[in-house]
Order: sequence, then structure tokens, then C-alpha cells
Amino acid sequence: GYDGDDYNETFDYEICHKNYKIKTIIIEEGITAIGHYAFSGLDNLETVILPEGIKEISYGAFNRCEKLKNVFLPQSLEVIDDYAFCKCTELKHIELPLNLKKIENCAFKRSGLENVYVPESVEDFGYETFYGCENLKKITFTNATCTMYNCSALKEIVYPTDFTTLVTVASNCKNIKKVIFPS
Repeated sequence: GYDGDDYNETFDYEICHKNYKIKTIIIEEGITAIGHYAFSGLDNLETVILPEGIKEISYGAFNRCEKLKNVFLPQSLEVIDDYAFCKCTELKHIELPLNLKKIENCAFKRSGLENVYVPESVEDFGYETFYGCENLKKITFTNATCTMYNCSALKEIVYPTDFTTLVTVASNCKNIKKVIFPS
């Protein structure tokens, strides 16, 4: 919880409680991180707007926000931590910032994502990044180190033009129709 020292820089564990009827969260400038479980389980949350200056979305920050549909991420974001958007089943689209460096373990596990473009800046994927994303139809990435398990709707994977090692795992993604490799 809040310890008094970092209130102006980080939203931390359970600042909002599940009982609140919050539909929109707009974070003002000056915050640099969204803390562990900060908004986890907000039943009615639909929209999140994060300002420039945010560098990290921490562990489970929006975990189980099942009605979350709109997330606006700043270009300053570098890390999406473990389980950050896990079980955000109404989250169909998210535009990942061009400066994003890490997407950690299970960051989008069982989310509602349908189409994902992972920017070239992403250097590190955790395991089960898109595990159980049953609506995920297409993923395009420039760093071939992503893991996808049980993405039953996944039909297309597009690999980067200059990758040298294929480390992608697409296990139990039984509807893949097209895998595009660079020419």
C-alpha cells in the first residue's frame, strides 16, 4: 500500500477497490509507474488514459478488469509487467508504444485481444504472453520471441524481415492458416 514516499510517482496496490463503480481512469502527468494491482478487479472500468512519463505498468495493475475496452498507452512506456492486462476479456485492441522494451509473463493472458502488432523496440517477452487469447486472430511482430498458447482463433502470424532465430511458440493454436516468413 501507500507508504508516503512515492505517492506522487506511483499508483500502488489497491488504490481503488472492487466496489467502486469507476468507468474511466485518467492519470495526470507526473506519475511514472502504475503499481502492483493498482486497479485490479475494477468491475466497471472501461477506459484508461495514461500520460507521457509513465514508464511501467506493474504486476497485475489491470488484472481482471473484465469490462476494460479502451487503453491509451503513452510512447514513454517501456515495461508491461506480469499479468498487467490478464483476463481483460473486453480488451479487443491495444496500440503498443514504439518505445516498449518488455512485455513480461502472462501480460495479456486470457485477454480479448484480436489483432496485435508488436513494435521493433520489444526486446524481451515473458512466457505465456498471449496464453488463452481465444479471440486473437493475427499477430505481427518484429522480434520473433513471442509465446502463444491456446489462442484458438489465431489464423495468421507475420514474422519480421530480419530475424535470425525462431523462438516463437504457438502451441495448441489449432486454427493457424497462414504463417508469413520474410522473403
